[in-house]
Amino acid sequence: MLTSETVTNAVRHGSPVDGSGVVRLVTRWTGRRVYVAVTDDGVGETTPHVVEAGLESEGGRGLAMVDMIAKRWGSGRVPYGRRRVWFELVAR
Repeated sequence: MLTSETVTNAVRHGSPVDGSGVVRLVTRWTGRRVYVAVTDDGVGETTPHVVEAGLESEGGRGLAMVDMIAKRWGSGRVPYGRRRVWFELVAR
């Protein structure tokens, strides 16, 4: 679910409107930890962040779910103007 949300955000907010953008997904599993990173072309004007969605809002809950479920997460710019959102899950 968290991977789906972050990939959807990358496609909707970080790729060119004409569909020419590239979204990359990297996963890594080491022991009890799973790391997922989604990198997009970074064309969106805002930095990915948690927003408080209204009850009637159709969107705006994806990163809130990541924030609640993931052990850690973050976002930032990477080389060539791209943007990455990552999260880490830990098995109990």
